[in-house]
Amino acid sequence: MLPSLLNALSAIHRLRQCQRILHPNQAVDYLENRFNTYRLLALYQNLFPDEFKNSTAAPYPEDLNNPDSHSPLEIEFLYLVNQNLFPISELQAENAYEERLHQIPLMPMGCDWIGHEDIESLRSGWQILLPLSTEGRYWLESVEGTDWYECELGVSCEAITHPKDIDTRLLKKLSCRAAKPLKFLPLALQLLDYESNNIWLDYCATDQPEDSLPWTVENINFLHSEWQDAKVILEQVYELIEWLEQDLINHFELVLGIWKISSLLK
Repeated sequence: MLPSLLNALSAIHRLRQCQRILHPNQAVDYLENRFNTYRLLALYQNLFPDEFKNSTAAPYPEDLNNPDSHSPLEIEFLYLVNQNLFPISELQAENAYEERLHQIPLMPMGCDWIGHEDIESLRSGWQILLPLSTEGRYWLESVEGTDWYECELGVSCEAITHPKDIDTRLLKKLSCRAAKPLKFLPLALQLLDYESNNIWLDYCATDQPEDSLPWTVENINFLHSEWQDAKVILEQVYELIEWLEQDLINHFELVLGIWKISSLLK
């Protein structure tokens, strides 16, 4: 008797997933949502077969009144991706209960200072490097003003050679010859300019959602590989940032020593 009851309840739950379609646009939305569900569950089964097989999470959304919500089984897949492949924030996962993720949710993992609401809360190690990056120099001269930099950090921005007058190849060469963590200076400047050629480090909070990638095995593997590389870069760059912050002015003078030579010999 009990198995029959469970089968009946399951059938009723499945029927409730079907929406009453009154308009062609509703039909398109319904099919897109169902396609997204099947694709995510197929990816779950493909990428985490043991977890999928042993899961007891419900495959249907708990909120029947919200067709855009993900099921607990889909949410479980998102958490596994975050734990094993690449970052999905807690907020993004929570939002998935209300809003369907048709694209892989990307998030800034580098120094997303352009999307920073309060530049003054940016770590001082990043702040002091701003005049050395193309984007940072433009921001200081055109948006914030160099007075803020000089008042906040006690360094004259005008005395620092403009990035356009630096021989970048020579800078990389001199940095590579320097002891750690000075050798990571070019990497840090690439992060400030969003030019690391790594999707996690160059992605900005102000980027549009359409810049995201569809849910495919190829894209997941690509993002996983990019995240492995990003973690190495971040570890190296933050070694430099933390070293700068140990003695900000004196250590920045060492950075400027390499910077000036890269300009004089251009």
